[in-house]
Amino acid sequence: MHVAIVCRDAGGTGSVALVALRHAALLAREFRVTLVSDSLPAELPDGVQAVRVSARLFDMFRRFAHVPNEIAFAFAARFALLKMDDLDFVLCEGDVPAAIAARPLKRRRGTPFGIVTHGDMARRPKGTFDPRLSALYRWAEARSAAEADLVIALGPTMAELARRRGGREVVIVPNGLDVILSREDGEGPAAQERRGSFAALRMTYVGRLAIEKGVLVLMDAARILRERGVAFELTFVGSGPLEGELRKRGATLAGPQPHDEIGKWFQAADVVVVPSLNEPFGLVIIEALAAGTPVIASDVDDIPTIVRDRENGLLVPVNDARALADAIELLANDRQLLSELRNNARPSVWPRFSWEESGRLLRDAVRSRLRHNR
Repeated sequence: MHVAIVCRDAGGTGSVALVALRHAALLAREFRVTLVSDSLPAELPDGVQAVRVSARLFDMFRRFAHVPNEIAFAFAARFALLKMDDLDFVLCEGDVPAAIAARPLKRRRGTPFGIVTHGDMARRPKGTFDPRLSALYRWAEARSAAEADLVIALGPTMAELARRRGGREVVIVPNGLDVILSREDGEGPAAQERRGSFAALRMTYVGRLAIEKGVLVLMDAARILRERGVAFELTFVGSGPLEGELRKRGATLAGPQPHDEIGKWFQAADVVVVPSLNEPFGLVIIEALAAGTPVIASDVDDIPTIVRDRENGLLVPVNDARALADAIELLANDRQLLSELRNNARPSVWPRFSWEESGRLLRDAVRSRLRHNR
């Protein structure tokens, strides 16, 4: 059976690209898989073929380029799919390629398709996207949800949203993790020495430097902590549109880091902070916990299904800098609590969030909706 996975910028470092490649690898254990994208990684997963499409870029429009770039890729992917005569299923990582590429293929040939919902793009905080891009997502979501043969949701919040939009077959397949480092098998003396030799609480943020990720809320919390005289160190790992603003505010920026190095940043920290304004899943959260580092995170969307307050981390009200500062100060002053959270971190996510289990769920869902099973 032949399955195509459609993902824009699959060769990039974003979380959607990383998950798309993992999905391709997991499906390739049972099916013939072709990845369709406008950029490809240096090395494809075993058993995965690829078709690189050429889509016109409209970067000359600067911040208005997102809409035409998204549409151009979706049409390029559509032409590539139409050339494949033996497709049994198309899995789109996002709604725009589902609406423009996979939906017409289903209408023309009866080829079933599915969508992986990586987030509620139309519900992002004000200032996250140009309004035109939000409108495109709303159009695509409404156009594709009712006709999709399968919707893959990362958690209960996105699953319920998919059903409200008309999704008939919704399956929860959480992202998994690769345990690169863990306290049992990877934490060396250097990390232990760093943790023990600093009086200041060492905090790390990992992710996109953008409004929806709550980085400005974290900077406001840092200002409150300085006013209170709390000793801390905060490092931002990643890049994004607010990089310049954070630099103006005196933030310590480490820039983007290779994914296989992220575990070391988690382990060098006492706590990882995830102050997202909305978050459909939170891959950073399970990766940090798997590395043995507790998390302070917003009590929003499906984060509470991963972070359990005062067990493996702390939950704070969303978009509340003072509450976030209070939680950080608590751990800065109560190292016993911090130690308890650290001890509980890894067991809370491993092996619960393993790619093995996610792969089984994904293959089962796709298998039941292949063309020959319909």
